[in-house]
Amino acid sequence: MSTGKQQISVPSVVGMGYANAKSLLESYGFQVTVSGPEDGTVTGMSPTAGTQSDSGATITLTTKSSSTNNGGNNGNNGNNGGNGGNTDGGNNTPEGN
Repeated sequence: MSTGKQQISVPSVVGMGYANAKSLLESYGFQVTVSGPEDGTVTGMSPTAGTQSDSGATITLTTKSSSTNNGGNNGNNGNNGGNGGNTDGGNNTPEGN
């Protein structure tokens, strides 16, 4: 009869949002700490996925802010147009009727 803790294979959570990754790891019985923003995306983990770890062991997740991947897409929308009218002062009527 074994008295040690149960060994569990650590699932991969890289690429997941931190909240979802934490929930998944906790459902396996792990403790979770984070290095990085809690609203970020998981970019790394220790121990790595596939490692056998004790139930209750602490998994450290490394995260990066997911908002930094969306830069450069703001502005320059809807500012073109509106110049379709006459630009010569409105003198477009033919002369000599």
